[in-house]
Amino acid sequence: MEKPDYVYKYQSAPRVAQIVRDLAFYFAPVSQLNDLYEFRVRSLYTEVPESKYRVLAKQLVHERWFDSVQEAVEAIKSGDLESQATETYAYFIQQLNAMLSSVMRHSGVTCFSQYRNNQRMWGTYGANHTGAVIEFSTSTDRSGFSSYLMPVLYVERRLELCPSEFLTDSLTLDQWLCGALCCIKHWHWRDEGEWRLLLLADSEQATEARIVPFERSAITRVFLGPRISEEDEYCIRDLAARCTPEIPVFKRKVDAEEAKEEPVGFERIHSFEQLKYWADRCSRS
Repeated sequence: MEKPDYVYKYQSAPRVAQIVRDLAFYFAPVSQLNDLYEFRVRSLYTEVPESKYRVLAKQLVHERWFDSVQEAVEAIKSGDLESQATETYAYFIQQLNAMLSSVMRHSGVTCFSQYRNNQRMWGTYGANHTGAVIEFSTSTDRSGFSSYLMPVLYVERRLELCPSEFLTDSLTLDQWLCGALCCIKHWHWRDEGEWRLLLLADSEQATEARIVPFERSAITRVFLGPRISEEDEYCIRDLAARCTPEIPVFKRKVDAEEAKEEPVGFERIHSFEQLKYWADRCSRS
């Protein structure tokens, strides 16, 4: 999927203030995510009759008994290796499920949306429009973490994925596949347009290990919700002004009669980059 130019983090006002102040992400435990089915990787793969042969086949290819997995599978089926294939597969599934359970229990995630002004996101993650949104650049020149952003894929049914795919050619767990499957959500969540950063772990993580700093240049703008309190607005604006360079802060202003809104705070545009940003959006609206 093509990475957007910017990603957005919808949060309550205190959390936005904390992120702006500390310039750090918190990788929340999976147990805190709102989708009860997330990270349940074991529910995503599909076992078929040939699955039990493929694990032993990969082992035989690794030991150079055969040149390809399919060749090894055919040899197992035609030879006297049925019981060995069954035992090998049972042990593999036991180990795989234990590992995936550990990953689900100990990993962390921090989430973003590709949408700047999504009403559902404001209502759910922006504390019912009393919070704020932080905009992050995905340019590698400004953001070191952008290279690790992964798109969330929204699916309606199980994947046609054999459990043996978790086994690499060197007979180790495929870390990339495991990470990719931790970015799968149900189709019902598709309007979030989510991108995320993962902290994959199979052992207990201290709170300090879940806090990861990022560059000031990664933050491009902050948007305040129309229901934000005066105290929270002052706090965020003050923290943004203390950054070097200052973080531009805009506020969503809603016209109650016409049910329209526009961001205000253009007097805080102090650079050509900011002017170009708004000129581009005005030309598209």
